[in-house]
Amino acid sequence: MTAFRRLKVAALRWLPTRRIAHGLISRANQARDLGRFAEAAPLYEEALRLLPNFAGIHVQAGHMRKEIGHFDAALIHYRRAEELMPNDADLALQLGHFFNRTGGHVEAADAYRKALRLDPEASDAIKAIEEIERNARLTAVGDSEHAKTSWTQGARAGLVPELMPEHSIAITKERDRIVLKRAGGRLETGPWGNHPTIQGIGAVRGYLISRERFDTVTISLDSVSIKTDRPSHRQLPDDSVAHIFNAWIDISGHEPGLRRLGIRFAKGKRPGPSTQLPVVVVNGLEDATALERDDIIAPAQDRPAELENWIRSLPSQVRSVRPSAASLSPRTILVLRVDQLGDLVVSVPALKRLRELTDGARLIGLLTPANAELATSLNLFDEVLVANFPISAVSGERVMSAGDQAALRQLLHSYAFDAAIDLGTSHMSRPLLLLSGAPKIFGFKTNRWKWLDEQLSSPVVPTEERVGPHSERMIQIVEHFAMSVGATVTRPVIPRNNDDRACLATLGLSPRAYIVLHETIRHAHNRWPGFSELLNLLLAATPLDIAFLTDSPNRLADLTTLTQPQRERVRLFDRRLAFDDLDALLANAAVYAGVDSGPKHLAALRGVPVVSIHASRSDWREWGQEQTGLIVSRRLPCAGCGIGYDDDACGKDVACIIDIRAEEVCSCVLSLLANDDDKRAR
Repeated sequence: MTAFRRLKVAALRWLPTRRIAHGLISRANQARDLGRFAEAAPLYEEALRLLPNFAGIHVQAGHMRKEIGHFDAALIHYRRAEELMPNDADLALQLGHFFNRTGGHVEAADAYRKALRLDPEASDAIKAIEEIERNARLTAVGDSEHAKTSWTQGARAGLVPELMPEHSIAITKERDRIVLKRAGGRLETGPWGNHPTIQGIGAVRGYLISRERFDTVTISLDSVSIKTDRPSHRQLPDDSVAHIFNAWIDISGHEPGLRRLGIRFAKGKRPGPSTQLPVVVVNGLEDATALERDDIIAPAQDRPAELENWIRSLPSQVRSVRPSAASLSPRTILVLRVDQLGDLVVSVPALKRLRELTDGARLIGLLTPANAELATSLNLFDEVLVANFPISAVSGERVMSAGDQAALRQLLHSYAFDAAIDLGTSHMSRPLLLLSGAPKIFGFKTNRWKWLDEQLSSPVVPTEERVGPHSERMIQIVEHFAMSVGATVTRPVIPRNNDDRACLATLGLSPRAYIVLHETIRHAHNRWPGFSELLNLLLAATPLDIAFLTDSPNRLADLTTLTQPQRERVRLFDRRLAFDDLDALLANAAVYAGVDSGPKHLAALRGVPVVSIHASRSDWREWGQEQTGLIVSRRLPCAGCGIGYDDDACGKDVACIIDIRAEEVCSCVLSLLANDDDKRAR
């Protein structure tokens, strides 16, 4: 075939694709102009599947995702557009507006400054920076000394806007727009693009603000209804209503792949606002360690038809603060440092720390010819592998041919790695992790690669005021990696070392002869309702006294079932204790049981066995105590919501705390008491 004919055939194949894409773009433009942003966004994204390097459509898709509150997806489109046209002043301005809207005021100022560099006449950028200065939300434009002075003078001259009280519910003033806070699981990049992923049983959570009150919200997958719920309602000061929904859905029977998730409100038979977005359905669990997460629920074939009742009837999760048997105990670890000599030099402290934290594990280094000899001379690894990963003269990116990829993949798979970690801060080396065959892969966070099992934002971001060494970043990601894979990272126990007998006597207690129950909690919706029942169970099961810390005066009056001898064993503390008294009380307890609070962490620091009654709105791996005891939490599709003060923003009556049963907590307390008795006997 001649060169001309090949060009003609390629053109004939290209034209239909272009025609289809422009048809999608035309439909998207119409929807956008009518204000139907939720309809326009997926149309633009379908066009991008056909024309992935169309920068202007990435911008439009970003605008649409921004308008419907999908800020992570919007930023991905904006960043891709920026890669395609890095010197576009208007795009820099739009990025500034985006960050200003989402609260990233530092990033907003950087974008506005870039717009001004590219177009000194960009009046909108000038006005935006002046507005940021006036609100004292960001250091001013210019050198660091001027910026610092501007900030200080602004703060001293008036009030700081960030400190002003706000309405408690974290919702916008926009009306009749469905805002999604969660659609299944995390945002991931795969063969279908960058979309939320629903795995097995997931949660679809968010809110709608409207002056009209709607009765139902229906969740659909590819236009087929899979769940109808009743939203909870909250009256707002301007007479509008916040409709809060938290629908739990099971998609384990659906075909995996790209699907369209729909959310539709209704009042009786009359439809209300609706939206839809692309999601990726994944079958099966990622791996055994996924069950360490409270938001991952394994589907059961023999469960009842009613999903919510079944989930809420499941037993609570009880986990030790020590690495569990289910945690990955890495024996062979791949470490990537496929860059230059200096990159390895600054990683040496982190690699030595990794060796300490994973004592006994084999460390295999994947390096380049530029740094492999140094690694060998310093004995940093048990074995060094060298990758052919040159920098392309065309793109400036590191590349690897198909043949080299296949060979490297075969070599790496032969090691059966337990985990792989990329110490490079650049995005270029991250894809090599996919060739490793490791079940857990780690690296620094980047908007480009969303498939990492664990990713860490760089703790040291160079700014005008501070440029930190790369070695700090390396050490932090190594610490994070080691804890994530179950390496034993011990946290110190610091005993009180006081003779507290006299202090305790004034409180009516003796060392090690009582259990502390602590029900006081700063966030009212995190209050566990089972303390009365737990008190009864412990009084019946043990001879120990109970020190009951509460913020409810006359709490004992509520405990009508207690006998007089039982009441005499209860010491009620319904006032704020002096710190030294509180410290002594906690440090000398036989066991402490309470909700996630400061006293819980203090008791663990003192070495007291602690039972943490943990609301899974926050991850138990992050906020469970680190020194001693057990953590009790609920496995729910919406775990990790992060709801703070908005107790009625949950949509499920805070099931993550109220469904923990007193019998489960009592069993944990008794097991810790038995362990302590065994230690004393030995």
